[in-house]
Amino acid sequence: MVSHSIKHPNVFSDPFALSKYDDEHSDPEEDRWVLLGNAMNEIILSVVHTFQDEEGVEHVRIIS
Repeated sequence: MVSHSIKHPNVFSDPFALSKYDDEHSDPEEDRWVLLGNAMNEIILSVVHTFQDEEGVEHVRIIS
């Protein structure tokens, strides 16, 4: 199975992306992160996301 990020390069693939923990909007049950990066060498995106672990597999849930 090919993952979505491999088929469709995105901001998470940017080696120069900046990621910052969002202390203001995180809570004890969910850590939120803000990622600023380049998508497909065309556009700068800001993505708010969290990581979720399901049966030992880490998934990214995009919030905005």
